[in-house]
Amino acid sequence: MKEFIKSSANENNLSLTVKGILVALIPVLIFFGNSAGLDITENDLMQVINAITAVLSSVMMLYGVSRKIYYKVIKKFSD
Repeated sequence: MKEFIKSSANENNLSLTVKGILVALIPVLIFFGNSAGLDITENDLMQVINAITAVLSSVMMLYGVSRKIYYKVIKKFSD
């Protein structure tokens, strides 16, 4: 699953496939939101999707940096 969400070009970024899936959901979410009486625009959903991808990318980057520090610094000195 990790390989699916990581970008091929930069493993710290979310893959374009995942971003594409999220963007493809916009019309569906607008339809259901409007059916439920919510006033949702495409711009609103794009902002939410951009925020989600930014948070996910940041979490993946922090995980990668933490793992690198652990294996390169902490584990090296504990051996």
